[in-house]
Amino acid sequence: MKIFCASKVVLRLLALAVVGMVVGCAPAATTPPINDPIFAQGQIWVMTLQGANVGTPRTMTVGTRSSVKRDGVFYEPTITREGGKVVGDSFVFDPLDSDPEFIFALRLVRDGTTDVSEVCVVRTPGAVAIGQPLAGVYARTVDKEKTPEYFNTYIEDGKTEGLPTCTLTRTR
Repeated sequence: MKIFCASKVVLRLLALAVVGMVVGCAPAATTPPINDPIFAQGQIWVMTLQGANVGTPRTMTVGTRSSVKRDGVFYEPTITREGGKVVGDSFVFDPLDSDPEFIFALRLVRDGTTDVSEVCVVRTPGAVAIGQPLAGVYARTVDKEKTPEYFNTYIEDGKTEGLPTCTLTRTR
């Protein structure tokens, strides 16, 4: 799965939630479930951005597993309110397939007029211990800005030189 733009990711997550409600009434799929060794409902993760003027770390909670597709495991956004803004946190696990295994955490903040997305992508995370920071690359987009193409390049080659970086750390 490639990452093209944060707003498309959010729309896809919302669409998957609706599809999940409809599919819940359909016969079980024959595709074997994907085991997600990274995320589980209720886990707490901290996204920390590296560099100047990045603000405080973002504490995020993994929602319920909403769907499993051939290309990944998606979790329902957890929605909170922070000072008049609506904040949605979403997580995705993408297993090894045509591209390397990766995860991402997405925070979408809506203040009524502007949508700001922050995404941290971690390539080949492997087994994760509580407190272990996972290094990745970061992007912040406003409204319908496209997520930078460097996400896809990073997923393919793992190089972070010159890119904005972040860490994801499971705290619970």
